[in-house]
Amino acid sequence: MDYYNFLFKRPFLDDFLGFFFERFDVAIWSSRTRKILDPVVDYLLGDLKKKLVFIWDISHCTNSSARSLENYHKFIVFKKLGRYGKEMVVSPIPVSLISLSY
Repeated sequence: MDYYNFLFKRPFLDDFLGFFFERFDVAIWSSRTRKILDPVVDYLLGDLKKKLVFIWDISHCTNSSARSLENYHKFIVFKKLGRYGKEMVVSPIPVSLISLSY
């Protein structure tokens, strides 16, 4: 499937990403599979993808065995930040955590 047909960049996204990449170590951790994640990251980040600390997909999530209320076939997963192995500071400001869960 060609995901590029369904994606668009919000205005000033490149400036926003540039700001974060200049000041922070940036990583992506998604509850999607790598097959879905890679084309999205390629499109949205372009050359910035090389600067990512890591890209983790659902294989790095912890399965809860509980199912989503909206989609019975989808399990609820958790992203345990301790798995990264380094001390992290996570801001309570929602924009600091960007999820590709859709």
